[in-house]
Amino acid sequence: MNAKNIILAILMVLSFAACSSEIEGIDDNMTNTNVNVNNGETSISVRMMTEGVDTKAGIPSDELAIRNYVIAVFEEGSKERVGYAFGGTTGGYLETPIVKGIDAKAGEVTVIVVANVDDTSVFDNLYTYQDFTSMTVGKLNNLTKVGIKTNVALSATSNSLEVTLKQLTSRVNVTLNEPKVTVIGENNITASIKAKGYSACIAETSKIIADPQEVTPSNITLEPSESQFSYFTYAVKGSDLLVVHAELVIYANETVKKTITKDIEVSFPENTLLAGKSYNQQIDVEVTVTQNFEVEFGYEINIKDNENQDIIYN
Repeated sequence: MNAKNIILAILMVLSFAACSSEIEGIDDNMTNTNVNVNNGETSISVRMMTEGVDTKAGIPSDELAIRNYVIAVFEEGSKERVGYAFGGTTGGYLETPIVKGIDAKAGEVTVIVVANVDDTSVFDNLYTYQDFTSMTVGKLNNLTKVGIKTNVALSATSNSLEVTLKQLTSRVNVTLNEPKVTVIGENNITASIKAKGYSACIAETSKIIADPQEVTPSNITLEPSESQFSYFTYAVKGSDLLVVHAELVIYANETVKKTITKDIEVSFPENTLLAGKSYNQQIDVEVTVTQNFEVEFGYEINIKDNENQDIIYN
């Protein structure tokens, strides 16, 4: 190789290095490389919180744990992606849910964090806010969480922010309390009630920004019979969100005298189960039994969501 060729080769290498440094710190998968061209590069440190609880403090429960994450930064004006990071653990949870040095562009942005998905790579090629937030997630047991922070002003220097993650699933807990028995003309009569199964509207998937869906109820059998059960669903709406199929047993002197199947229809506020809420239902049954073992049945339901609102249905 002559001297002229050597010099040309050196110049080509230097030129490549200069181009690489110019895009360092910027999401180079963007669809529009001119976004924020006047603002320059910056970096972000994101601390993930779950419903206001710092997951660094002790071992989190399954509903608080963060196992993997995707962090996307979108320019407010164009809604183009201007920053991106992902990561996770092979098992357990993130002991320190802080991600440092996320490359981005300075300016007004929206930061979205998605945690606990099957495969973070499905988000890699989503370059606009609309495409990203329309992504569908499934597997209720993943307990996927989402946090969105809008109107974040990123300076040209390093930036730190906290993003609170909200669970996309609702949890419904049901407890059938022992019946209150009123006896007419007979002593030593008792009753018990157990859930043999239930029909529930359970949404199996959700978009990142969840809208309550209308779905067809599914029948779930409980074996053996239970006085307590729980289930997850993504946000749903409609009538007949939950019907508990219960078995009422009447005893006299500890001998079974009558077994009755009853459906208990459970209503929810505005016929909607919202994302991120836990609904704790206490079902109190009242039974009147005559000496011929004719039974009158009634119930009252007390629902308490995670904002401690009491809703009573008769």
